[in-house]
Amino acid sequence: MDTLSRYSIKKKISSGGMATIFLAEDSVLKRLVAIKKVHPHLLERPETIKRFNNEAKIAASLSHDNIVTIFDYGESNGEHYIIMEFIDGCTLTEIVERHGPLPNLIFLDILTQILSGLGSAHERGICHRDVKPENILLDKNGIVHITDFGIAHLINEESITLTGAFVGSPGYVSPEQVTNKHVTEKSDMFSLGSLSYVCVTGNLPFPADNPSGVLHKVINEEPVPPLQQNSALIQWVSDYILKCLQKDPQNRPNTQESLAFIKMLCINDNLSLQRDRYGLYVKDPPAYNSQEKRELFDTYKNSAYANFRAKKYIAALKSLNQASSFGVLSKEEVRMKSRIVYRGRVNAVLISILIILTVISGLFFAYKRLYTPETGIKASPEVKPAVIAALKPAEQQIVTAKPDTTVKSIIDSANQRKKNIKPVPKTITSAFKNIDTAIVMPKTDGYGYLDLRTNPPWVKVLIDDITIGETPKTGIIPLKTGQHTVALEKAGFKNMDFLIDITTHDTVTNRVKMEPITPDVEQ
Repeated sequence: MDTLSRYSIKKKISSGGMATIFLAEDSVLKRLVAIKKVHPHLLERPETIKRFNNEAKIAASLSHDNIVTIFDYGESNGEHYIIMEFIDGCTLTEIVERHGPLPNLIFLDILTQILSGLGSAHERGICHRDVKPENILLDKNGIVHITDFGIAHLINEESITLTGAFVGSPGYVSPEQVTNKHVTEKSDMFSLGSLSYVCVTGNLPFPADNPSGVLHKVINEEPVPPLQQNSALIQWVSDYILKCLQKDPQNRPNTQESLAFIKMLCINDNLSLQRDRYGLYVKDPPAYNSQEKRELFDTYKNSAYANFRAKKYIAALKSLNQASSFGVLSKEEVRMKSRIVYRGRVNAVLISILIILTVISGLFFAYKRLYTPETGIKASPEVKPAVIAALKPAEQQIVTAKPDTTVKSIIDSANQRKKNIKPVPKTITSAFKNIDTAIVMPKTDGYGYLDLRTNPPWVKVLIDDITIGETPKTGIIPLKTGQHTVALEKAGFKNMDFLIDITTHDTVTNRVKMEPITPDVEQ
């Protein structure tokens, strides 16, 4: 029995480049169906038959409320056909052309249904590859049905291509489709971004005079933000559409991320996506548009008041700005906005002052670090942590002197040092003016440096019997290369003497711990 004989053709519904769709009645099951038949003149083209059969197989493997159901497919008397459910409604293209850009809540409800249907296909590894308004059917209840999987293919399998051309619709293809790169589910997300752009603005995101111009823009240019073409658009909806239209597939969201994002923002903004809105919209679009704008105005206005009372001023300002796109703010709301803006300017000034003070403080401490308090001499740029870290281990060790601890030896040592000490000015600055044997200015060949730190601090330092000052004010001490005697003195602690070897452009680091004089020694 001929399979098609059970179907009675009622009328032609539409005709595309590859096939014609008819409304028919199933005489066995007593239901209306849609029959899709390949154009007779294309039956001799293998690539067309391959695409047609591919659509039937892939669509038949999918079962979802937002995807057109396939009942049967095959060949009869040389005709290739697909039997699918009949959707009593219209395409998304017809809705936009008839009524203009979709209202926010109507669009979001349609978008979530498309995402749900595409997500089901993507989970099975199937890309649609031709997501566009003509392939989105809406029944009278506003339920979305995705159709025409004619150029769909399984991810990671060889795609169906046409000789000398890419596969898809120029206004909705992704950059990777144009350049024949690997196509994933993120390609459908780019096409969905283009579809969404048309739904909320009535225009293509990449308009041009010819298909080549469109494809050039798809690859090389960024679209104008939808909000600039439709001021009555929710800000985050515009942002989401631009996110889908990113050139790099990795920067686009997938279906699950998109659904979660939309759900979260709808909850945050107290937006209600009710299916019965669609019936009210198609019945009287102007009346519904006015009603939805009033609803959104009240929603965002109330959100602004709530955020302002909670001292969430940035969120309040965003809500006020969003409310103003749907209606006129009252004097009280304008005053609230002015107060928030004024507060923001004051905060900006305070932050600027804080930044300036921080910079000044940083410069001051940098100056203090570069210049020693007593000498005013700039520290050598060669004395860096990396240089100190590279010193020999012997030079890094803490010097622990072991002098003779008898009272007589301490007194004799002190008396002998007093005889050898030459009278010098108290400050190191004066000392530099009069001394030409031990301490010299840095940045000269034949000199090195001593970095001396003591525990406890404020220990008197003598180098070659010349008083240098007290630690830590002595800072990094420049010395001629060669051997030098270092003496340390502090009341209540044992005097110390040790030798150091200075090499050119090197820094000797000494950490000295002085021993306190015990009561037994003092007696």
